[in-house]
Amino acid sequence: MKITLDDHNYTDFDGEEIPDEKGQPINLRKIITRALLTLHQSERANGVESYKRCKLAERVYEADKELEIESEDITLIKRLIGELFAPIIVGQAYDALEGKTTTQRKED
Repeated sequence: MKITLDDHNYTDFDGEEIPDEKGQPINLRKIITRALLTLHQSERANGVESYKRCKLAERVYEADKELEIESEDITLIKRLIGELFAPIIVGQAYDALEGKTTTQRKED
């Protein structure tokens, strides 16, 4: 499956950019890499799984605009995003991963 890693900044319903903890705008590339590299409270560290997630995060971070990715990796990414981020971000990220355009992700 191919995903588009545009650097579209995510916004709230009022069109205001959603910042990360450093005040920088957040986009799909940042969301995916952060979700993959964060060990969630409900998880136990597993070396093999951690390595796989690290390598997938590297691919996402270094990719150009589009990235070919396995559907099982999309499922993993969606699960991790859902555990880490607020619903406003989860909705936009899930839509982007499924190739949909949402209200917050209108094409210019």
